[in-house]
Amino acid sequence: MLLTLAKLSIVSLLGTFIFAAIISFTSSKKLKEVLGPAIAGVGFCWIYSYFIQFPNSISNLTDIPELFALLITVFLAVTIGSLQKIRYDNQKNWLSILADLFLCLLALFLLIVPNASPTAIFIFVMWCLTLYRVRSSHQDYLRTILMTFCALVGLSIIAWQNGLFAELGLIIGTVSIIIGISLWLLINRQHSMNISFIWPVFIILLISSNRIVENDSYLVAPMFFIYLVYFADTVIAPIQHGSRLLPKLVYATKITSLALLPIIMTLIMVVVIGY
Repeated sequence: MLLTLAKLSIVSLLGTFIFAAIISFTSSKKLKEVLGPAIAGVGFCWIYSYFIQFPNSISNLTDIPELFALLITVFLAVTIGSLQKIRYDNQKNWLSILADLFLCLLALFLLIVPNASPTAIFIFVMWCLTLYRVRSSHQDYLRTILMTFCALVGLSIIAWQNGLFAELGLIIGTVSIIIGISLWLLINRQHSMNISFIWPVFIILLISSNRIVENDSYLVAPMFFIYLVYFADTVIAPIQHGSRLLPKLVYATKITSLALLPIIMTLIMVVVIGY
């Protein structure tokens, strides 16, 4: 299993970076701003199909709404990102709010209602608050990627400790794709994350959280700390757009340090306490 995860992680990372690079060199400036991050969404669909849908396609059809929700999210994110150009520098407009509200309703009816439970509803509420937090605050892609990376690491700890290897593969594959996109953004610093990336990665976050909590409702307790990761930057002043490399490194170190605190609490609850 570990060897499979390692191979798939390398393939996902390199594949994401290569496809993003191809789009970067062959597309116009406006088009690659949308399609570059959208590569991550396509990668998420592939990772989900590999670990969740294909192994269960014969014996279990309950995963179809999840894949359907992910595919719709990727399509809508690319469409809205290209037509309306909803970006981080213009988050507090009515169109952005309506778009995020539609995503929440889509996730509610496709992912929560079919298997509604108190824990699933609690996870969904936290997810909505986190989405609003990320999309309404002025921030660049650096903060979002770092906090998402830390949150997924926390989820992987929970999945690994509870023997949820399909969910672990989904999370590790997602992390690999995010690293690949991050490398592309490191080279193309003039670009930033937009809705083409944010929506698919948040749907993956909700799907993973739901699947883990469905396995054991008591896991909602450490899951609470996972979502606190996205609020770890509230005590840090936002970095100025276009800052040099050194201030960005200092800023990234501060965010990572604060985001690791909820992850440490998750580790304590899962490993030491036995959640």
